[in-house]
Amino acid sequence: MKFKRLAQMLLAAIMVTLTLTAHAGFTMIEDAIEASTFSLEVDKEGYGFIMARNCPSCPEVKVLINEGTRIMQNQKSRTVNHLRERANLGATIIYNLQTRVATKIFW
Repeated sequence: MKFKRLAQMLLAAIMVTLTLTAHAGFTMIEDAIEASTFSLEVDKEGYGFIMARNCPSCPEVKVLINEGTRIMQNQKSRTVNHLRERANLGATIIYNLQTRVATKIFW
């Protein structure tokens, strides 16, 4: 009986420790916008920004674009010109929360 009680206490202690450890290291570094439409301003070098919102009543978010932003359609690389054509058709924009730079734009 003592062994069973000791085993239960040990198991409970391990579960609490694992739970606290799992929650301690979680930090959100990216977010996404599933924009039905967006506006785009980009120069010839690929630098610029997208203005987009998650829903019609959601606040507009400005996300920067640079040479590191990957633009993808069906897992194939696309150019900024392809992205311009998508402005009225929408896209998913993944961006860094701290820098507000788009890491990937896809549809």
